[in-house]
Amino acid sequence: PEMCKQVLATNLSHYTKDVGFSYSPFMSILGSGLVTSEGALWKKQRLFLSRAFRIDILDDIMEIAKSAADRLSVKLEKFRGKNIPVEMSEEFRHLAL
Repeated sequence: PEMCKQVLATNLSHYTKDVGFSYSPFMSILGSGLVTSEGALWKKQRLFLSRAFRIDILDDIMEIAKSAADRLSVKLEKFRGKNIPVEMSEEFRHLAL
C-alpha cells in the first residue's frame, strides 16, 4: 500500500502514462480524457470530475455498470453468426455514457 501511495499520489509527477504504446490501440475510444491525459490537462479534468464525484454513489456504480454491460451483451448477441460488422468504438462510446 505504501508503494502504491507513492506512485499514485505522492510522486505522481515522476511517472508518465505510456500513451504511445499501451493506449494507442484504444485512443479512438478513450480520446484525450482523464485516462490518457497528463499534467495540467489531467489536473483540470480531475478537478472537474472530483466536483461531480460523490463517494455515496459508489455503492450503486457496480449495478449500473453491470446493467450497461448486460444491455450491450444482449445487443451484440443479435449479431452473433450473422457476419455483420459492428462498430465497437461506437458501442463502447454509448456504453461509457
